[in-house]
Amino acid sequence: MQRYPDQAPDLQYRPWSIDVVEEGAKEIIFISGEPNTRADNLNYLRRIDLEHMSQESAIGLGCVQVSAHTASAGHLPQSAAECRYFPSAGNVAGNGSYVPRVSKIQLDAKMVGPVSPGAIGVAAISTSELVVSSVKNQLATVDLTDTIRCSDWMTEDLAAWQVPKDGIPQYSNPLRVQLETLAGSTSPWTIRVTRQIGTLSQLGLPAPYQANQVGDPFTWSKQMVCTQADGGQTSCCVAKRTSAIPLPESCVKPAQPACTARLEIEMADYEYTVGSLMKRLEA
Repeated sequence: MQRYPDQAPDLQYRPWSIDVVEEGAKEIIFISGEPNTRADNLNYLRRIDLEHMSQESAIGLGCVQVSAHTASAGHLPQSAAECRYFPSAGNVAGNGSYVPRVSKIQLDAKMVGPVSPGAIGVAAISTSELVVSSVKNQLATVDLTDTIRCSDWMTEDLAAWQVPKDGIPQYSNPLRVQLETLAGSTSPWTIRVTRQIGTLSQLGLPAPYQANQVGDPFTWSKQMVCTQADGGQTSCCVAKRTSAIPLPESCVKPAQPACTARLEIEMADYEYTVGSLMKRLEA
């Protein structure tokens, strides 16, 4: 059992609560560790996928054959902490091998499993939802639904898509892709992109905030990348931008009372306009 997939086995991890849920031909095993005495009292939830396959397939996955490492031959190699296999001949499953593999279920810091403070019990509702109990006699759910994180290509690269500056939403064709989950399975996803560009005058902002000194209109843009796994919920990443609206002209020092009064009024107007702009872009 490993805390990090690319490091040595976590020999201090002792399973405390186990639950199993079926996913097709796989048995998905979720585990919470023995309560510890660390100050932060953190437990790591783990997932192990158990499936039956041919020995050739198991070898192809880079798994370790348990029977090849007997007590006389020494300890199992480090890689066995991630994947191993043993023959199933004579069992109901027929010839082949059982292959248990540790699956990643959280991307942060390449963690094999999410942190659950004080967890002592785990119940698997499905492969994407767990219920955990804590040392404080509290119940909580852990959402393991697959999602696509918002990233720079959604906000930066897609800004090169040129659309009319009329404020009318432009829609991309749906993109169908097969994506691999952290657990190693693949599923079909749909990706849709919406992009809008308009001018601040279209939003009804006052004249001083509609164009720069040479008459170029101030613009705003909004783009949204929505992803959805088949049968799952839609998740969207939204990016909004506006032209930099210049601040009111400051007073020359030493400032005269008339200029200070003017600047105070203009700053209040500026802050109100920016706040109004943000609210309109939220719509």
